[in-house]
Amino acid sequence: MGGPATSARFFNCFPGNIFVGIRFKPGGLCMFYRVPLAEMVDKVVEFEDRQLSYILDMDDRLPSRLDEYFLSKKKQAYPVFNLADVVYQYKGQISVDMLARESNMSNRTLERYFFNHVGIGPKEFINIVRFKEVMASLNDRSVEKEFAKIAIEMGYYDQSHFIKEIKRRAGSIPTAIESIFNLRTL
Repeated sequence: MGGPATSARFFNCFPGNIFVGIRFKPGGLCMFYRVPLAEMVDKVVEFEDRQLSYILDMDDRLPSRLDEYFLSKKKQAYPVFNLADVVYQYKGQISVDMLARESNMSNRTLERYFFNHVGIGPKEFINIVRFKEVMASLNDRSVEKEFAKIAIEMGYYDQSHFIKEIKRRAGSIPTAIESIFNLRTL
């Protein structure tokens, strides 16, 4: 199982092996398993769920079997979903202070809550959401924009900070990423 990812990560799958990835919403894993998420950030750890392994046959019904399995194990929803939704609504352009005020929590309580239920702090989560918005902006070929304009629109201090963040999270510089998006549109 992989913990919350804060930077680019690549996996090797050896011939004859099958890799199945399940991505949960922020805080979603805590609904099904009691695992120390903060200890798993940017790591892959062995995780065994025998019941889950029995339903992982690769066929067209796998997504429905996974839905059924996890819905049957679902516990109460955590308020972290609401917090994540606020960050998504602001497209990652919200401060931790503002998120704490909107959620009627102190900054410290908000931080503990994120570490316990998401595995990373609220600031890191906000930065990841903002990065996803940057990637969506780079992928939106209907609007031709310069990197500097995208950086300013997405709340980065300057183009240098923007490029450093892209390189950290995507594992590549923005021009290389943009060329990938250009190839997709041909």
